[in-house]
Amino acid sequence: MKTLFSFFLLCSLSFSYQAQVTNQWKAVSAGTFFSAGIKSDGTLWVWGADPSHFSSNSLAAQVGLDTTWLAVSCGKSHLLMLKKDSSLWSMGDNEFGQLGIGNTLPSYNPQLINSTSKWLQINAGCYHSAAIKEDGTLWTWGLNNTGQLGVGGFQNSPSPIQIQVSGICKSVALHTYHTLAIFDNGNGGKLYAWGENLYGQLGSGNTYNAAVPIEVVQNNSPNSSWAIVAAGQYFSAALRSDSTLWVFGNNEMGQLGSNLVQGSHLLPVEFEAGSKWLGIKAGDSFCYGIKADSNVYTWGNNSLGTLGTGNILPQNAPFLLGNALNYDINAFSLSKTPIFSASLMGAHVLTLSADHSSICSVGSNDFGQLGNGTITSRSYFDCDLSAQANIIENNTIEFAIYPNPSAGKFTIEAPFEAGQVVALYDLNGQKVFSQEILNSGLSQTLEINLTPGMYVLQLMSKEGTQLASRRLVVE
Repeated sequence: MKTLFSFFLLCSLSFSYQAQVTNQWKAVSAGTFFSAGIKSDGTLWVWGADPSHFSSNSLAAQVGLDTTWLAVSCGKSHLLMLKKDSSLWSMGDNEFGQLGIGNTLPSYNPQLINSTSKWLQINAGCYHSAAIKEDGTLWTWGLNNTGQLGVGGFQNSPSPIQIQVSGICKSVALHTYHTLAIFDNGNGGKLYAWGENLYGQLGSGNTYNAAVPIEVVQNNSPNSSWAIVAAGQYFSAALRSDSTLWVFGNNEMGQLGSNLVQGSHLLPVEFEAGSKWLGIKAGDSFCYGIKADSNVYTWGNNSLGTLGTGNILPQNAPFLLGNALNYDINAFSLSKTPIFSASLMGAHVLTLSADHSSICSVGSNDFGQLGNGTITSRSYFDCDLSAQANIIENNTIEFAIYPNPSAGKFTIEAPFEAGQVVALYDLNGQKVFSQEILNSGLSQTLEINLTPGMYVLQLMSKEGTQLASRRLVVE
């Protein structure tokens, strides 16, 4: 006989049981309308409007069964991936050859790029890609309409082509139409830029596009050795070896900071003169920076709450991100959106919790790119995509939950027997509800208060065997 359990999310219950974390995240990347991450077991996961078609919108889904993934970088609608053996792979849309597999056909499964090469670093732009080989050479492929491949001319390339700059490439950054890279020839890191230059994002002092790399030179600076580079949408940022931060390009939304007026800045200008920085990340029209004291600051466009300030007000001066100790400051990933507008549509930010048990996120979530089981955007960071998100749905009995997603009321249908236990877990593995079935064949109403998100509901036998498991989304 079937028993119906109706859950009304009304009043609060508190529980203290904490499930042990058995897996962790080790890398994360924000695309445009989707995201990807790699777990400590080497598995690759995607969520949101995933171009590989593996995910189911806001729920993380594993890509294949491979356990040797090491790094991932997301573009607008494609992914680059590195394996532990230094092989380079790609998947997703391929209209401009951004997969680097020698053609323009999309692939919804990982494809090997240049099987004889070993690679160290990857970076996916919106429509083009770049990677650094073990020998320090830089290679690019994909869209080249503004010269963003840096190989001369404006013809797209479906296969990797080497950038002809002397020295070892230490860092590369891409957005939609321009590319930045640092090469070290033994005399310190030199900064090069190429592609579109409409707003001065190449730092050349003019607005001419460049189809080959041009060096960014500041003759009035005592230190021209560059260490870290970041490419935003129509602007650029870079750190020098003396820990000073320099910015150039478009500043219509405060992405270059409060010491510069709106408009274009054609040469690098020091950001907050005298301040020292450890890291810089550039998004569409906003930035995340890490100061020498390891505090995280955000500034620029905030129309979708991507700065984590708790509101959507613009921020043209650095905002101190609270609770930074809860995050891995080296893991921040900012989305890339090819359309320049105030809304920026898919803009979101991801990072890892300090213990790598969860992914923390903020910003747009219309396509489920935050991966927390909802499509609700937010202006504050929350760490709610756990490495436990791979709980497998299964059942040995007839079992159903509906409606799912739920707006606050849902029903479980199963052949319940006395002594069985219904338990509800969040994605951090914490048990938030548990109830023993006292009488077979009787219905019972339970009242719980749950925050929106994804949960796992399990039905256990009297002997402790799992009878059924289902993901439950609360909106």
